[in-house]
Amino acid sequence: MKKLLLIGLLIIGCDEVQLSDLLSDFSTENIPVTTISTVNSSFESSSVSLNWIGNEFSKSFSYRLEPLSYTDIVETYTNWSVWDTVNTVTFVNLDDGSYNFHIKSRFTVENEEVSQSVNFIVDAIAGPALRMYPLYQRVSQGEIFNMYVYIEDVVDLGGLELHLSYPSSNLSASTMTAGSIFSNSSIFFDTISSTDGTMELIATAENFTGYTGSGVLAKLTLSALSTGLDTLHINDSSILRNSGNVQIDIVDRVYGLIEVVE
Repeated sequence: MKKLLLIGLLIIGCDEVQLSDLLSDFSTENIPVTTISTVNSSFESSSVSLNWIGNEFSKSFSYRLEPLSYTDIVETYTNWSVWDTVNTVTFVNLDDGSYNFHIKSRFTVENEEVSQSVNFIVDAIAGPALRMYPLYQRVSQGEIFNMYVYIEDVVDLGGLELHLSYPSSNLSASTMTAGSIFSNSSIFFDTISSTDGTMELIATAENFTGYTGSGVLAKLTLSALSTGLDTLHINDSSILRNSGNVQIDIVDRVYGLIEVVE
């Protein structure tokens, strides 16, 4: 009994502010919570800005982007960002498709929030159009990588002439294979000129009812020769035709950027 009384007297004699601070460290209320600001469910731009706010215990934030529309994912923005106090981010060169945006905050290293998420769609390219996927890709010098040519919002596609160009001094193209749309075409022809830096693909589908929608026309395999920012162009000479062999007007031709680093 005397020992308990002595302990009680010692506690009463402690600095009350320090004791309050000590107890607050064990409070279950200092939990960081992030709220994502209202965003559009669809963006007609390849640049998307998102904002969020944190409660009083949200001292820093980390975010990442999860692409949902592609199997061959380009790992831009897919890893968690470094912790920072900023509460906004702008993603650029986003390909058309669906994404999940993930965000979390933390109070201390040990006190980290379970991430919040929101879904949105990028629909920046109106068709009929030809586009490169990805719009932007970062690779290392000497690396072998893939690019894809997509058709966007086409009606009754029955054939095409695809003409591409790239800087042959910085990039080297090795193969070009038909995508799912023309994988069973009755006529398929492709050529690669490493000297001129050109690639051509010609495909028609005899007795074909015509393809409607969006999809992969071709898969390209390239190698990065030297550092710098390069462009893979879809040339104006590219042609689309319907199943009646009538030319389809192409609304847009969207190139791809390739940044080569050491």
